Amino acid sequence: MEEDREEPNAHSFRCEVCAQLAAKYKCPRCAIRTCSLPCVKQHKLRQDCSGVRDKTAYVAMKDFTDLNLLSDYRFLEDADRKSDTARRDTIARRREVPRYLKRVLNQSRQRGIHLKLLPIGMTKRKLNSTFFQERTKTIMWTLEWVFPAAQAKHRDKRAGDIETLRSLLGKYLTPGVTDPVVRHKLKQYERAGVDSLTLVMKVEGRPANSVRYHKLCLDKTLCENLQGKLIVEYPTVFVLLESQPKIYPILGEENSNSSSSGNSSDSSVSSDEDKASTAATKKVASAEERTKDTSIINETEETNSTDNINAD
Repeated sequence: MEEDREEPNAHSFRCEVCAQLAAKYKCPRCAIRTCSLPCVKQHKLRQDCSGVRDKTAYVAMKDFTDLNLLSDYRFLEDADRKSDTARRDTIARRREVPRYLKRVLNQSRQRGIHLKLLPIGMTKRKLNSTFFQERTKTIMWTLEWVFPAAQAKHRDKRAGDIETLRSLLGKYLTPGVTDPVVRHKLKQYERAGVDSLTLVMKVEGRPANSVRYHKLCLDKTLCENLQGKLIVEYPTVFVLLESQPKIYPILGEENSNSSSSGNSSDSSVSSDEDKASTAATKKVASAEERTKDTSIINETEETNSTDNINAD
């Protein structure tokens, strides 16, 4: 065993732990040279050394190399990553529902509105600024307006639930009140007039292949229009022209359409059945007539044959 040990030569360093063999390893933290794993473990135990390189150790300018530059760059990246992780942990420890939103949930429930809040970090949650105004006992909703024909969206941050949809929509279509740039984008809605417009809101919680919309009333308040409906964060109202409601199927109207189409299909089926039965009756009647004709012909032939026999 002792013959297999590597003796240190003039150009090598001795192990600083056992001082017998040539050193093979160098500690990244304290630069102590060792020859084997037992010596490495003994060194860490004696010196209380972690063996991890000190990334913040001073390096003289003359000794600074590209490896040191790369090490500093990775050190900054690691610090940024840990800072981001700590920030995310702070968000996770925060209360899921703030106090002001809890009041909005309670007030919505009292008004018969089913309000659902998304997790922290979702875009719609960030845009939601709905709050309950204690002085007027009013929910000040974040209300989003979508104008599909103009490909425009606008958001009200303080839409009171006691205001009618007509007055809320008038802020965008009334001359002298609306911003001229907004009015220019919505000029086709202004030309059509508020009374000819249809307001709808998407029914939440339905499958993607069965999208339906609630039809809203212009002259009812926002609270009355939202009662009995599911709202995700805040209401989104689609403003439609006269030619657009066909693209947005209204909840409940498809039943009447399907029943009317069912009645028409039933009537067409019954008429087809009547035609088929009439045709079958005609065929039976013609077959009976043919059988009568053949029987008459046979009788005539038989009488003729008997007459000929009697004559002979």
